[in-house]
Amino acid sequence: EAGTKIVTVRATDSEGHTSAKDIEIEITKTPMTLSVNFVNELNVGQSATINYGINPTNIPNKQVEYTYDENYVSINNNVVTAKKKGTTSICVVSKYDNTKTCVDLKINLVCQNTVIFNLSGGKEETFVAGENFCAGKYKIYANVLSKDKTYSLELETKDRDFDYITIAKFSNFLSEEGDQFYFAEGTKITSDLGVTQIKLV
Repeated sequence: EAGTKIVTVRATDSEGHTSAKDIEIEITKTPMTLSVNFVNELNVGQSATINYGINPTNIPNKQVEYTYDENYVSINNNVVTAKKKGTTSICVVSKYDNTKTCVDLKINLVCQNTVIFNLSGGKEETFVAGENFCAGKYKIYANVLSKDKTYSLELETKDRDFDYITIAKFSNFLSEEGDQFYFAEGTKITSDLGVTQIKLV
């Protein structure tokens, strides 16, 4: 453990005389460097692995933790998944001595014909046209946790108008009568509790 330690040294000569002296010993942690290798750009929905290196290699605790904005990315087992258009920072922090190295990540929004959001089902989540997916017309499908319940998706436009799409009982994927909905920039989709996937086609 780092800090100042006192060691008492005692000596006895040939005639039996004893003497003692306290000696201060300063113990410090081994200084370390933390290098991070990661991409500087991703598209929404893409994933990439964070690789990091610790020097010297004999550091006893090589574990790290991440600090990041959950609105922009998720991190699981060192794999970063981009969630929202913009620029964000990801920091890798050593649990040994809190050495921190940060990287900037630019997230682009690339339009696709089919957009899929995988959800935990345990909380409400919101997705925004122009940030998480491109504006345009889509049919909406939803996958639900329980087929014995009725769920809904809430749509909110920029001018705060609301609409609700009901997900009927006993349905895995269900569109709203096959209609397409137009999502302008800033239109929000908020999932109900129990929705495990939203699919825009």
